[in-house]
Amino acid sequence: MKPGESNKLYLLHVLQTMFGAENVVSEHRFHPVRMWRFDYAIPSIKLAFEYQGHSGFIRKGKDGNPVSGHSTIKGLTNDAEKFNQAHIRGWRVIMFTALHFTAKTCAKNKLTHPKETIMQLIAAMQTEREQLTNQ
Repeated sequence: MKPGESNKLYLLHVLQTMFGAENVVSEHRFHPVRMWRFDYAIPSIKLAFEYQGHSGFIRKGKDGNPVSGHSTIKGLTNDAEKFNQAHIRGWRVIMFTALHFTAKTCAKNKLTHPKETIMQLIAAMQTEREQLTNQ
């Protein structure tokens, strides 16, 4: 299994459990022209999830260590453009990295575990819906 794959599979399992397997789409293309895709999406509510991490290295950096495409200025700029366009189209995009997936690294880095983040998001969306209904 490639680095990061087990985290992505865990995230998929959590999403399918919380939103129903039939509602979760892998590699969902959201833009009419660009080939951008979300790792996982729930299109009916325009909610997307991205895992930013190694899925095998792309190339070696000057120091000989693996470099992810997301860690270069070009990669970061491409990600910014993708997420800006998603937001303009009404999508909420939640991002996770490998550090989000273990209790030890969450505690050390003051991160919220993905399952907890998703539960917080669902609660926030319900509150938002209730506020819109009461207007």
